[in-house]
Amino acid sequence: MFELLVLLLTSWHSQMRLTRSTSKASLPPDGEEMDDVEADDAPPVKTTKKRHVTLHDDNFAFKLLCASDDVKLDASWIVQLRHPKSSSPALFQLSADAQNVYEVLRFEEDTRSWLIDDAIVADGSMNICAPIHPMFLVLPYLLKNKQQFVPLDQMLEDSEYADIEKLMENKQVIQALPLVADVKDTSSCQVYRYSEEKAMEWLENRFEKLKGALLLHGLLHKAILDDDEALRRYSWGILCDYLPADVAATLKLRLQIKELEVKRAASDSTATKRKAEEDFFSNSENDLIKPEVKKKAPELSASQKRLQQASKGTKSLMGFFTKQPSA
Repeated sequence: MFELLVLLLTSWHSQMRLTRSTSKASLPPDGEEMDDVEADDAPPVKTTKKRHVTLHDDNFAFKLLCASDDVKLDASWIVQLRHPKSSSPALFQLSADAQNVYEVLRFEEDTRSWLIDDAIVADGSMNICAPIHPMFLVLPYLLKNKQQFVPLDQMLEDSEYADIEKLMENKQVIQALPLVADVKDTSSCQVYRYSEEKAMEWLENRFEKLKGALLLHGLLHKAILDDDEALRRYSWGILCDYLPADVAATLKLRLQIKELEVKRAASDSTATKRKAEEDFFSNSENDLIKPEVKKKAPELSASQKRLQQASKGTKSLMGFFTKQPSA
């Protein structure tokens, strides 16, 4: 089962926001305004009055979010973080305690709208919350400091995407760090350094879990499920969508993922057609350089032969008008 919620969102930052056409006001996940909420170029406003917004209010943009029942949409944050593969900005949903992390995937088609109650929402796109292991988001930061040991709070410093710091207390991250990094205890804290061997073992384990889940649920085409090599290639393709390019390449070699070989059986008709085309163009080129062959004169009939014999020795008519040379 899925829970559908119409979110009033136009700005995706460290929390869900309501955006008016003239000003912006931040709201906590419970829908009530916080104290000392600042709007753009507006004085602070102190209020706890719950704001009621209808679908017909043109001052707000409406987004549809689809999530499973275990996702607490009314107690979560929509944040913008770096995508682990491309490092470009992407949307993620964090629970209030940052223990659950979901990637917000957007699906949209042309000429689509939502019919909600008695209103029509022109934006027919759908945002789906898909669970993701938060270690995939932390891994690029660990790689960035792979030459030295660094504490977690220093590792996750990012001036552009400060919300990554929310994952410092995430239990999955804390448990996974020793599995992908070397750990040292200092007098004040633990420090971490990327370990390629550990990381490959952890990723290989994630690969096997993903492959097993795909096989268990049987949602793929039978041709993939029945072919272990195809299933391994498909599973790796999903996993590498959340890995930096160099890590994905190393993992591919470790897993011995083979490239798809496309084999085409050429039929006799296809081969014949190709040979005919080659002969055509070959002959055309030769025709350009070969001398023109003179056509054979047609054979004369009996009457034509007699006329030809009779004309032998007969002086041409032009000879009577030609000046004769003097003796």
